[in-house]
Amino acid sequence: MEYVESNNYNKNFNIGRYISGGIDLFKKDPSGIFGAFILVLIMSLIPFCSLLAVGNFYKVCRDVETHGKADSGKIFNFDDFVPYLKFMFLLFIVVFVMIIPIPVFLFPISLLTSDESGTVSNINAAMVAGGFGFFILFYLVFLFVISIATYYFIPLVALKRSHDVRKNISISWTLAKKDFFSIFVFIIISGFLSQLGILACGIGLFLTIPIALCMRYKSFEKILSL
Repeated sequence: MEYVESNNYNKNFNIGRYISGGIDLFKKDPSGIFGAFILVLIMSLIPFCSLLAVGNFYKVCRDVETHGKADSGKIFNFDDFVPYLKFMFLLFIVVFVMIIPIPVFLFPISLLTSDESGTVSNINAAMVAGGFGFFILFYLVFLFVISIATYYFIPLVALKRSHDVRKNISISWTLAKKDFFSIFVFIIISGFLSQLGILACGIGLFLTIPIALCMRYKSFEKILSL
């Protein structure tokens, strides 16, 4: 079933509702969701299957939401593998192209900052490092923008069964840009909450990360009318 774009989206991005809703969703079947998350970790060990595993986890979340019970077997479903593979390949190309300016920019700087003997002084080395630091900061910002722009890509594939990569990216950006700052804050908060398990000697991550993923699912639920 292919996803058909609709203008009837609920654009009210409510962070508090998604956090509490994700916790409530986890409570409906904690053992099932926990088991599904363990399978996600196993599935992610297979090359190019990490996005597929997360998308399938969202399918499990929908099962819990609608039927009250997780169907963990869906984690190993490969029906949506191709669009995720195309998406990862596209991201690889974009990131690779964006990295090209680093050596092109830094090599002439390193030549200009070298003295007659060919050595680089501490001050000049700091200038080179500063230029590299600028690029690192730029790419971190760029990657974060990309992550927000494609925020809805995985649920569009997994939950709306849309396999058109270009269309999904376009729809995701159309939706995300309307709540760009809210999504940015939500990613930070949910990411922070997912890492709280480190306080329990790291073991707690197996609890906090699936809860954070449940929160992510709830953030898709209203926007995409699941």
